[in-house]
Amino acid sequence: MTENDVILDRDIAPDKTERKKLRRLYNKVGGAMVLQYFLLYVMYFLLSLVLSPFITEETNPETGLEIVGWAEGFAMYFAPALASVIMFFAFNAVNKVDSRAMFSTRNITAGMLGRFVLMAFAFHTVGMILEYGVDFVLYSTGYEVTSFDYETKNDAATVLTDVVSSVIAAPIAEELFFRGVVLKQTSRVSARFGIIFSAVMFGLMHGNPYQFVMATMIGLFFGYITVKTDSLIPSIVCHIAINGLMSVSDVIGAFSEELADLSYYSIDVIEVILAIIGIWLYKKSGEKATLPPYKEYHRKRTLPIILTSVWVLAVTGLYIYDIVGSVEAAAL
Repeated sequence: MTENDVILDRDIAPDKTERKKLRRLYNKVGGAMVLQYFLLYVMYFLLSLVLSPFITEETNPETGLEIVGWAEGFAMYFAPALASVIMFFAFNAVNKVDSRAMFSTRNITAGMLGRFVLMAFAFHTVGMILEYGVDFVLYSTGYEVTSFDYETKNDAATVLTDVVSSVIAAPIAEELFFRGVVLKQTSRVSARFGIIFSAVMFGLMHGNPYQFVMATMIGLFFGYITVKTDSLIPSIVCHIAINGLMSVSDVIGAFSEELADLSYYSIDVIEVILAIIGIWLYKKSGEKATLPPYKEYHRKRTLPIILTSVWVLAVTGLYIYDIVGSVEAAAL
């Protein structure tokens, strides 16, 4: 046992000065999330204003749902991405954090990256199973999620906007902010706590029960590989791979809706196969995935103090408000 291990095993409560420093750290992280939350709406307003000549208010007469075209989609999808990227660079600039250091390839090999991608599909598959569980619970209790109550046009421009945003913009932006800011900062106190906290906040940010369980699940894996490699590259690549596979049906749908319906099931099967391969390769490698230590030293410096952070509590409240608002009693 090293001297550091002895220190971490001790029941040492932080003194008043240290508690103040830790609270300041958590407030900086929570404040960044609050700013990102409201900046999202500012960016949406500005993008909608710029693209207003191209926005058409259409409704499907049969379903009564709004029809979203490429311009509406661009504002809707790219606003969160822009807000996240801006906050990543702004936070690092203000706090003098070297953003370039977060893209190190020192601890990454091609084989490792390939295994990470395959394991990411395994975590995503578990996330989908959890989504079905949430859907069953909501349906059984007479509720439904209404945040997806709109339709998208099936033209090339709209599909291209959707694919570029979900496959490129969202993965990069979300990893920059939630792994590059939230995880990196909270990991200064405890890497394990940082992985879990950033994953939960990442899930809550998505604003509905389905994506909450999915994003939290894959967020745990993204956080783990970020800490393991000390780089954002693996999580970005894995995020792109997952969203890319999920977007295949949208691309196919631009040419044939019948083939798109068929592809949904085919893609699920493909993902399960990739997940099985990933698990097999992981077991074959003999590597044991272990989370960073979380001892008494860490326990006294994480949850008890972060729960006193006004800004963390504020952003958590905002996220939960969105999730609760996305659920309504199902129409009879």
